[in-house]
Amino acid sequence: MSEFRPTIHPVLTMPTADEAAALGAEGWRQALLKREEIIRHEVENPLYGCWESPIWRVCDALLGVPWMDEKEAERIRLNLKFKQPVNVILINGGWASSKTEYAANRTSRLMQRTPNGLTWFFHQTLNSSRDQQQPLIWKYLPPGLRGSRPILTAGTYVAYKVKTGFSDENFVLPNLHRGRCWTYDGGIDKLQGPTVNAAWADELITPDFVQAIRSRVSRSNGWFFITFAPIEGYTNTVQEFWDGAEVVRESTAFLNPDDNGPRDVARYLGLSEDECGLLKEWLNGRKKGAPPNVPWSRPEDCAKWLTGEPSQPAVPEGRKFKKVPRVLKPADPEEKSAIVCFHGSDNPFGEPLSVYLLNAAAGEELGNRYFYGVAKKGMARKFPKFSRHVHVIPAEAIPLQGTNYLFIDPCGGRNFFMSWFRVVTPTRAYLYREWPGNYEITDIGLPGPWALPDGKLGDGRQGPAQDGFGFGLVRYKREIARLEGWKDEAGAKWPEGKTEREIVSGWFAENGAREVVARRFLDSRYASTPHLQDDRPVTMLENFAEIGMFFEPTPGDDVAEGIGFINDALDYDTLKPVDALNCPKLFISADCKNTIFAMETWRNKEGSKGATKDPIDNIRYFLLSKLMAVRDEDYESDGGGHY
Repeated sequence: MSEFRPTIHPVLTMPTADEAAALGAEGWRQALLKREEIIRHEVENPLYGCWESPIWRVCDALLGVPWMDEKEAERIRLNLKFKQPVNVILINGGWASSKTEYAANRTSRLMQRTPNGLTWFFHQTLNSSRDQQQPLIWKYLPPGLRGSRPILTAGTYVAYKVKTGFSDENFVLPNLHRGRCWTYDGGIDKLQGPTVNAAWADELITPDFVQAIRSRVSRSNGWFFITFAPIEGYTNTVQEFWDGAEVVRESTAFLNPDDNGPRDVARYLGLSEDECGLLKEWLNGRKKGAPPNVPWSRPEDCAKWLTGEPSQPAVPEGRKFKKVPRVLKPADPEEKSAIVCFHGSDNPFGEPLSVYLLNAAAGEELGNRYFYGVAKKGMARKFPKFSRHVHVIPAEAIPLQGTNYLFIDPCGGRNFFMSWFRVVTPTRAYLYREWPGNYEITDIGLPGPWALPDGKLGDGRQGPAQDGFGFGLVRYKREIARLEGWKDEAGAKWPEGKTEREIVSGWFAENGAREVVARRFLDSRYASTPHLQDDRPVTMLENFAEIGMFFEPTPGDDVAEGIGFINDALDYDTLKPVDALNCPKLFISADCKNTIFAMETWRNKEGSKGATKDPIDNIRYFLLSKLMAVRDEDYESDGGGHY
C-alpha cells in the first residue's frame, strides 16, 4: 500500500501531534480525508469552493452583493461610515494580494445571477488580457462550462483556449448573460451604447475609461470593480479616487517601523517568530523537503472590526509602527464609490513571505506599493503635514469664545468663497465655517461640493457649488447676516414699497448678532480694482460699503509666502504625541469639507484657474494678516457658533 502524502496547502495545516493523539486513529483519518476533500473542491469548483480572505467580506458588504446577508452587510458598512452600498470599488493591492482573484470570482457570481445581462472585462492590451485576465475569468466559470471542448448551443457559447483566450473575446452563459473582453487600446469611443450589469477593469485604467464605464454600469445600478497594484505610484486614476478621500479604517504597518527599529515581518504575516523562521528556512532552502506545518500567512481578521477586538497581532512593548490606509471613503458626492487596500499578507496563496524577501531592499514608499497597495502623493503636495487625524476636529470641539474674522475670495463668473476664523490665543486659531458649505442655502438647497477629484487636473475640477447662484452683493450680505445670526435679519420685515436693497442696506451686525465678527476682509485684487458704475470708477469695497458692509483689503498676494505661513501653522512634531505642548496653530472644523478637500488636493498646478484655490487663498490671507500675533489680554470674548 502506497504511503499517503497530504496535499501541500497554504492555509489548511495538518493536525499537530497533540491534536492527532486527541483525535485517535480513526479521527485522524477522517480529519485528513476532510482536508483533502476541501482542497479537491477548491480546485474543481473555485467559484464557490475557493478559500476567501477576510478582506473579501468587507468588499462584499460595501458593494451590497446579493448573496450576502443584508443586515451583516449594513453593520459592516456603517462601521466604515458608508450609509449605503456602493457600485464602484477601487481595489489597490500589493503584489499577489488576491485582488484580481476577488474581482474574477465576484464578477462570475454576478453573471450567474443576472440572466440576459452583460459584463465587460478590461485590460491594457489584447496579449495582457489573454495572459492575465482571461485565464482567471475561465477559472471562475462553473465547472460544467470549463470542459476541454467548446460549448456551442443556441443559448450558450463558451470557447476557450489557453493560448488565445476566449473566441473573439466573447462568451455567452446558459442564462444568456454575455461576457465581453476589451482593451484600453483605441480609446473610449468604442464603448458607446449598451447598459452594463457589471464591469471589471484590471491594471492602469485611465480616468476617461473610468467615467465611461461607470456611466454604463450606473444605468443598471450594477457593479464596477477596478483592480491594480499602484506600482507606478500616484497615477491619474489613483488621484481621481484618493484625492480628498477619508481614511475610515487603518491597519498597523509592521513593515514601516516608526522607532528606527527593524521591520517586523512575522507580525506583517500574522505569524509567530518561530513560524516565520521555519517558513523562511524552507523558502531559503528552495522549498526542498516538506514545508513546515504553518500557514503561509494569517490575514488580518476583518470580522473583528465590528467587535472592537484586535484584528492584528499586538505591537510588542516598546515598539512603534506607522499606520497605512485600509478602507477609504472617496470625495464622491453621491457616496457610490469606495477604496479598499489589499495587503500581500491577505493572500497566503500568493506566498507573501517570498514576495517580501524578493523586495526586502525596497524603502518605505516603494514597500507600501509592493506590500500594502498604497501609493504616496508626490512631493508636489503643498501641505505634506496636513492630517485629518490632527488638524480636523469636530465642530462642537471648537471653543465658543474667541475673536472672529471673515475672509471672502470673490471671483467673476462663479460664487464667492467665504471662510470664518476664530482666534483663541496667539498660537491657536480655528476655521469654523465655510460658504458654500455642506448645509442648505435658502432658495438653493444643498449646493454640493466646491470641487471634485480629477485625474488630469492637478487641483481638481470645479464642483456644482462653484456654479453661479446669481447672487449680487445684497444677497451675499443676507447670507452673512443669516449665518452670523444678525438680529435685523432674524426679525426682517419686507414692507411694500421698499426694495430688497433698501431693506438689507439697513441691517447691521452692531444692532445685535449671535456671533460677533471683529473684522472682515476681501481679496485685495477684487476689493481695490475699480470698475465703471454710473460713469465713474468704483471698487467692490465701495459697493459693499454702500449697502452697509465694511471690508478691509487682504494683504499682498505672495503665494509662496502664504504657503510657508500655512505650513508653519500646520506644523507639529510628528515623532511625539499630539498634546497641548505639541500641536498645530490652525485647526479646521470637520464641517468645512470643501476646505479639507482643498488642503489635501491643491498643488497650484492650474494657477489662478485651480478649482481648489479659493479655500486655500482665504487661509493664506488670514495667516498673512497676522491676526494671531496679538497679546492674550487683547483678545475679546466674542461668542459664536456654527450653522
